[in-house]
Amino acid sequence: MYNIVVLDASTLGKVEALKKLEEWGTLVSHEHTAPEEVAARIADADVVITNKVVLKPADFETATRLKLICV
Repeated sequence: MYNIVVLDASTLGKVEALKKLEEWGTLVSHEHTAPEEVAARIADADVVITNKVVLKPADFETATRLKLICV
């Protein structure tokens, strides 16, 4: 099972299909993510879904499990 994190769900509109991701693991959906919150929120993620949140190289230093980023 995967840890799936959505960083900015509010920018995606009403996407009911996100619930389907729970079939693949644990889904944590954040409405908004400030730049200073990114590293902590993706630290244990296998999959990160983002629309507007910018991911910086420093954010990946602790994200050792990360396998996929969906934009």
